[in-house]
Amino acid sequence: MPAEMTDRRFPPPWSIEELDECFIVRDANGQALGYFYFDEEQQSPAIDRRLTRDDARRMAVNFAKLPEAAVQLTKKAMKMAERYPQGFCCHEAGHAAVAFSLGVRVVAVSVFFTEKEGWKGYTKTEGTDHVAWKDQIMLRVAGMAAEEFFDCPEDPRASLHDRGEIASLFDRMGMSEEREACIAEGNSRARIILEEHREQVLRLVACLVEHGHVNEPEFLKLMSGE
Repeated sequence: MPAEMTDRRFPPPWSIEELDECFIVRDANGQALGYFYFDEEQQSPAIDRRLTRDDARRMAVNFAKLPEAAVQLTKKAMKMAERYPQGFCCHEAGHAAVAFSLGVRVVAVSVFFTEKEGWKGYTKTEGTDHVAWKDQIMLRVAGMAAEEFFDCPEDPRASLHDRGEIASLFDRMGMSEEREACIAEGNSRARIILEEHREQVLRLVACLVEHGHVNEPEFLKLMSGE
């Protein structure tokens, strides 16, 4: 049981005490939490709108189950929190799919959380030396393209590293003009690849959302449609 459920003002388990005219729900310390009165002599419950003994008992039983229900809701919320952000997963899946289409080896794709920087993701690749500069631009904008293409935008911080690498590449090439045009071209080309591999990319996103990490053998299986 989560700590927050055992450190409350009204500790479980809650019990039911039956009296002549009502049911009382008490916590583990004996503190009365609810009274459910009934009237066994009423002539017409539909008119009097007073509880019968059975109705009062059912209400008391359901009320006494609240701590258990709260625990289950807490567990469900914790389980949902364990899932990885779809936007980050989509972003990294875009990088991985475009890298794969360029013949670049994809070693691993991951999404993870750090206390200092929050959610982050990375696609580990090898063999990008042979990739032409326009393809390198496409590879770096592929994450942003995937967010747009699959309509799952993420925190802008997910693309900061990509934008920095693109700017650095332009600087190394001495390109000061037509940068936005080159980025737009890379985005369009990446979207075409994402469309060609739509089903594989969506499966990769789903796998990342569930597990947060895909290794090379798993990635190759996903991309081959297995």
